[in-house]
Amino acid sequence: MVYTHNTHLNSLIFQIVNNTFADNTYGNWIAILTGLRGTWSTEFPLELKDDWSMWFDSYPFIWQQFNSQGYATFFAEDRADIATLNYMGKLFGFKTQPTDYYFRPFWIDVEERINFKQSKFGCYQGQINTKIQLDYLSQFLDIYKDKKKFVWWWSTEMSHDSFNAISSMDDIYLNFLKQNEKKLENSVVVLFSDHGNRYDSIRETIVGRYENRMPFLGVKLPKSLNEFNPELIKMMKANSQKMTTQFDLHAFLNSLLNKEWDTKVSERRAYSLLHEHPNNRTCLNAQIPATYCPCNQEIILSVDQAQDAINVLMRLLNEKLKNFSNFIKNDKKYKCMPFSLKEVSYVSLTVPSSSILIDQQTGGKDLPKNINVIYRIMLQMASPSNALIEALLEKNLGTGFVSWRSRRFHVVILLMMGITFFVFSRTHLSITMICMVNSTAINSLSKSHYNSPIEQRGKIESKCLAADINQTTQSIAIVESSGQFVWPPYVQHLIFSASFWGAFISILIGGVLADRTSPKNLCLIAAIGYAICSATFPYLAQNYGHYPVVLSRFVMGVIGEGVLPPSANAILSAWIPNEEKGIALAFFTTGVQLSSIFGVPVAAHFCDNSFLGWQSVFYLCSFCLLVWVIPFYFLIENSPRKARWLGVSEREFLKKKLKNYFANKTEKRKIKVQWMKLFKSPAFLSLLFCKFVANIYNTFTTIYLPSFYKETLYVDVISNGFMSSVPFVFQVLFKIGAGYVSKELQVRNILSSTQAVKICQLVSGIGVTIGFFMIPFVIDCERPYITVILVTFVSSCFGVSASGFLTSSLTIVASSHIGKITAISQFISIIGRILTPFGIIFLKKESSSQTSWNLILITIGSMWLLASITFAYFGNAEEIEFDQTEDKDNDAKNIQIEEIQNILTAA
Repeated sequence: MVYTHNTHLNSLIFQIVNNTFADNTYGNWIAILTGLRGTWSTEFPLELKDDWSMWFDSYPFIWQQFNSQGYATFFAEDRADIATLNYMGKLFGFKTQPTDYYFRPFWIDVEERINFKQSKFGCYQGQINTKIQLDYLSQFLDIYKDKKKFVWWWSTEMSHDSFNAISSMDDIYLNFLKQNEKKLENSVVVLFSDHGNRYDSIRETIVGRYENRMPFLGVKLPKSLNEFNPELIKMMKANSQKMTTQFDLHAFLNSLLNKEWDTKVSERRAYSLLHEHPNNRTCLNAQIPATYCPCNQEIILSVDQAQDAINVLMRLLNEKLKNFSNFIKNDKKYKCMPFSLKEVSYVSLTVPSSSILIDQQTGGKDLPKNINVIYRIMLQMASPSNALIEALLEKNLGTGFVSWRSRRFHVVILLMMGITFFVFSRTHLSITMICMVNSTAINSLSKSHYNSPIEQRGKIESKCLAADINQTTQSIAIVESSGQFVWPPYVQHLIFSASFWGAFISILIGGVLADRTSPKNLCLIAAIGYAICSATFPYLAQNYGHYPVVLSRFVMGVIGEGVLPPSANAILSAWIPNEEKGIALAFFTTGVQLSSIFGVPVAAHFCDNSFLGWQSVFYLCSFCLLVWVIPFYFLIENSPRKARWLGVSEREFLKKKLKNYFANKTEKRKIKVQWMKLFKSPAFLSLLFCKFVANIYNTFTTIYLPSFYKETLYVDVISNGFMSSVPFVFQVLFKIGAGYVSKELQVRNILSSTQAVKICQLVSGIGVTIGFFMIPFVIDCERPYITVILVTFVSSCFGVSASGFLTSSLTIVASSHIGKITAISQFISIIGRILTPFGIIFLKKESSSQTSWNLILITIGSMWLLASITFAYFGNAEEIEFDQTEDKDNDAKNIQIEEIQNILTAA
């Protein structure tokens, strides 16, 4: 190139710093020819389909734009068997001829001739194939000598498999350029390689690694361009020393086609070679995946320093070999021997250049604990594979999700606190109702109860009365309460269920609002509404009776329970990656248990205190909610895209994991939910079944557990509050523990996300059932701790389900519809909550007190086991695939990325 430039070509030539961003020719071609990303990347969204068995007629190739502006177009590529858009017959190429001159049909005919098959490699009847192909191009230049032309000419045969044959092409290329010098005098010629050598031994060297990522790029400009606008040449010269990508080449061709000569442009992904490139451009700005970024700093590590990362990589590779399917051989499945490591060829620690300057001497030990680093590992495998494998493994040096540096952890903790106050505001009635109502008066009005404490004692075993004969602080104190309201059981149940009915009406609307408006604002509205209803409850009850109280609780359900779950889930889905959703949900839903751990004893003490009284519990709820609103308003955002105080490393981590929330509106993948397909999905139906039964369980434990203790163990209100809170302490521990174990097993590729949720759910179902079935055999007022231990066991096992069906509820559908899906599942949940009081009333009417409670426990345990088995069989943690998208992203014609406005090629 340099020799030819100096001795023959009367033109301007620039060798440019070129950076690839795909492993193979296809990905790099697509970027240049369309300006869009056509290969999968963990960091950046896919913009064109990346699959096999595809036709390419609908792709917006740049030669179409040249053709529309009067250019004659030409497309040639050798090696028909591995042609980029027809690779191994697994890609189908074009149904109709893509350009005016299309070399492939001619060359397929040549390759099928017996003379070609008998010729030496790279030759046909004594001529080198490359010369034949260049002669074909020369004829095209002759035929269209008076017309503008666009040529895409690609040579693979003499360089793809070996470096040795390349030098034999020098004279052929030189002669072609000399013979066509006049024809190319006013042309722009781009000579480039799409990627470096990937398989030769040079790949084991540092130079080889850079060569693979930074292949050759040279551009010849006509001297007439310098005479027309010297600033363009100066800009090209300056840019030749800066990072250039395939997106930039597309923009360069586009600026030439559309005669866009302005050098100053706004910030964008793709800059023409004639645009001023930013001096501070990074791989992230240019959307170069970390695998191909040459700018990052590297620390060479010893094998010992990276042993953990090497072990993880070997485990991942061998996992991939299980049931290996070979796409080239019609997806034939193989039973492969696992890889056996021969030696570690290279290992380094890569730190993004924008993060920090590193010290090579410390081996990375002095790096801050809040950045992401990447291990670059090259492994030589032993026989029979003898494979050379290079991989990147990313690791966050911080403590990950559970860290006070983690912004997403802050979000989850604040949501957890909110849930604590919301649930406490709703469920403390299980204790305060005991203090509020006059059970003596109620019993005297009921024909189904004895009319005096002495008569009621006759219903209790004598051993449970023994400690109470001379004391009034034991069982009789709890059996009879002297509150100010004479509300019979049906009124109490109506008050309990009023909020459920309110949520039942508003939950579906709340789901739509959570997806289409601000879930943060909806949470704030719900909190303020809850606070007002709680603060006014005592006044309404004391002055107007139970009707306005029921209405107040109904309103709480409408503006609180109907809006909060889909809104909170929408925020969680926007902030938490899939592999962390289990542990995040464990923390988030811990708010339910905290409301019982702390709320029930506090409510019991307030009730038992003559100065504070039951009214103070409602005022406390209002105060807590209003205090919570303040940090939530200032610290929480709907998604991390515009979040304040989000660290650089965490932002980059979330960008990779939550692409849709960081994408521009035109880049977002918007799934159209096919509702009939969703409701026919066994995975979704099994999830709804679990939600239904889980809410029956939750209603029992949060509202009726104190009544169960009161009527079977005959404990006083203080003891009742303590005993009701203990199970939730252990539920928190088991829930978080199960979430952590599930996350680790998924991160280490021991379990898939679906396997993890199924196992957790089945463990929960079996444990809860065993516990509930055992309780009726051990209920004893003299040894209440045995019952409490079993209830605690049940509660702990139920907590494991947070990493089961509950995690699935946030991953089974696209995040853009999480609000509506949450609303549907909550709708089913509320039905379970509404039906629970009626079921309990029915069973209690049909039998004696203790027998009825036994039936209730066995019924709930059986239902939970059935739901868990159903989920273990049908459940799923993967997103349900739908065929349609709102932006029709499978149709390349309709994809427009806002940064790609000015793109295409030469004359």
